[in-house]
Amino acid sequence: GKPALREVLEGKADFATVAETPVMLAIMKGEKISIIATIQTSSKNSAIIARKDKGILTLKDLKDRKIGVTSGTTSDFFLDAMLATHGISRKDVKIIDLKAEEIPAALENGDVDAASAFTPYINYAQKKLGNRGIMFYDEDIYTWTFNVVATQEFIRNNPGKVKKLLRALIRAEEFVKQSQDEAQKIVADFSGMDMALVRNICANTTFGVSLDQSLLLALEDESRWAIENGLTQETKVPNYLDFIYLDGLASVKPKAVRIMR
Repeated sequence: GKPALREVLEGKADFATVAETPVMLAIMKGEKISIIATIQTSSKNSAIIARKDKGILTLKDLKDRKIGVTSGTTSDFFLDAMLATHGISRKDVKIIDLKAEEIPAALENGDVDAASAFTPYINYAQKKLGNRGIMFYDEDIYTWTFNVVATQEFIRNNPGKVKKLLRALIRAEEFVKQSQDEAQKIVADFSGMDMALVRNICANTTFGVSLDQSLLLALEDESRWAIENGLTQETKVPNYLDFIYLDGLASVKPKAVRIMR
């Protein structure tokens, strides 16, 4: 996510996997990066979890409460979108900026009344709270995307390496589809996550290498949100076609490119 993107921006890595919100904010800051492909999407990756034992039974009960969130991430955007559907603005709550890994303990210790987070941290928090917690999510409000990005300079100088990576990702996509159990075991072994949690996350995630028009719309929508909330000094939404590298994927899997030029 954000740390991986930072490594790319600092020249310590060639590629990063990251959700679209940190990419949008980096571009709004003037960073010359491009999305090479989306590799995962999910409408259940983000959720708000709250302390039911503190009287939070509906989203409206979040007014005037302390809410933990990792600023500048998908969960930050998701929080505002969820609050807005219930007539609550960002000014009506107290935002506590936390690292994603700090959220489960902050909820359990009562440092925050609720939190907006993404998997697996939302799952860890749910496990800690048990029946003291309550979850809120809406599949129709937001779809998370996980993307591969690189600097525009790297892409320009290394188109062959970009294509090589894309071909490898396409092979990985086929492996996940054909050998689901084996793929999930690899993830569990590598990450140290419980197998049941890996299965749960995978069941709510679509794996596939693509560049879709919905990505473009999401970046534009989140840019307007960033401008309205003062998260950027920019006042105009960028032309995100300048920040999505279409030629690489178009050359190795043309049908996976569904963005109108």
